Amino acid sequence: MRMRWIAGLALLLGLAAPAMAQSAAGVASFRVGGTALQLKIPEGFCPLDEDGMAAFRRGMNQQSNILNLILITCGDTGFQRDYYVLMTPRTLANETIPRAAFLEELKPIFNAPGAEQWFGEVFSNALKASSERNGVSLEIAGAVTPRGVDDVCGYAGGAVTIQGPNGERKAVQGGCLTTAGGRVVSIYSNGQGTTNADVAKHMRRSRDMALSIMVAPKP
Repeated sequence: MRMRWIAGLALLLGLAAPAMAQSAAGVASFRVGGTALQLKIPEGFCPLDEDGMAAFRRGMNQQSNILNLILITCGDTGFQRDYYVLMTPRTLANETIPRAAFLEELKPIFNAPGAEQWFGEVFSNALKASSERNGVSLEIAGAVTPRGVDDVCGYAGGAVTIQGPNGERKAVQGGCLTTAGGRVVSIYSNGQGTTNADVAKHMRRSRDMALSIMVAPKP
């Protein structure tokens, strides 16, 4: 599970594909396994439309993660501003795991000796592999690394500089791995930035979103 999750979050920082948002609807819904979940859409964000979701899946070419939802800054057309991505590791999609038990399982992974180096290596390798698969040459400095576990999330975050054919991009990510309604959900808040304060802001956003996810009421 560790490599699939880290590889998944690595791919989210190199996005440059066109995007088109649907109108914000207040609440966004998605399914994990057989469970319908919903969350309150943060102010200023809109769900990515179905064509954009399909293009995102093709660009990521991921077999190990299920893409649940993308929220982009309303009016953005290329992932140039802040955005959220929610995914679930495919192997865990049908598992029912209470949040407290799941986070206890994460603690030894996040706190293991050498975990920061291991996360960083997998992150960099995954981003490079994705760029090569899509015919783009990228130079990457920095990495996303584990940032601890509390009673809501297992956190990963970091700042990276990506040098590509369209110039330099400085990006940050704050990720939260958690469960909602017993289903595993990975939440990634992404944007531009360079500092630990920027990373902390995005981890807080991911945590806030995790707390907003609930089982959707039955129709």
